[in-house]
Amino acid sequence: MLKKLFLVSGLLLLIANGLQAQRWSFAGGFVYEFIGLKERDPLVGTPTPYTLGPFYGLSLNGSYVLAHKNDVVSACLDPGVRLGFNYFSYGGQASAWFLGQVPLTLMGRVGAGATPFNEQKVGFGLGFGANMTYLYSTQLYPPLHKLFVNPNAVAELNINGRSTIYHIRFHMTPVGAPADLNGLPVTFSNFGLEIVTDF
Repeated sequence: MLKKLFLVSGLLLLIANGLQAQRWSFAGGFVYEFIGLKERDPLVGTPTPYTLGPFYGLSLNGSYVLAHKNDVVSACLDPGVRLGFNYFSYGGQASAWFLGQVPLTLMGRVGAGATPFNEQKVGFGLGFGANMTYLYSTQLYPPLHKLFVNPNAVAELNINGRSTIYHIRFHMTPVGAPADLNGLPVTFSNFGLEIVTDF
């Protein structure tokens, strides 16, 4: 599964290399992530929700400007990579967990962050797309490793500092998506907070 994450990331970098450099901006920083799992159609009793997290990690994002008007309003395609780690309990078993995510989002932005040339102090963005999530833990029995692909929604606040732009970004899976986890039917959801800065 890790190979798939790296393959997708590599393809995104190749695409970025072939597109116009002046339309790209990149940001990196920290992410605080939660994963929600809930049993679907249980035979007995009430569905048991599990919240995995928080995951603490790093986030790397790119933004390619597809179209803009006077550098104030833009439509952008944003690929990214998030890596997270923590140690917590799931199903009564404590274990170390690894999280990898590759989101791809179509964003609309106004103000700061709309393009690399915008000089306004504050900006906002909204977007929708897809998010590939990989969960891995070797200490559970059986070991858990699962790839989820789900819709993704993003809202962000952009603040233009003296030498860089700061992004406060909230992302989530709007509706729990059905999935299979080691043979157990579950509903998957996730939400997270990113604080990143342009470089």
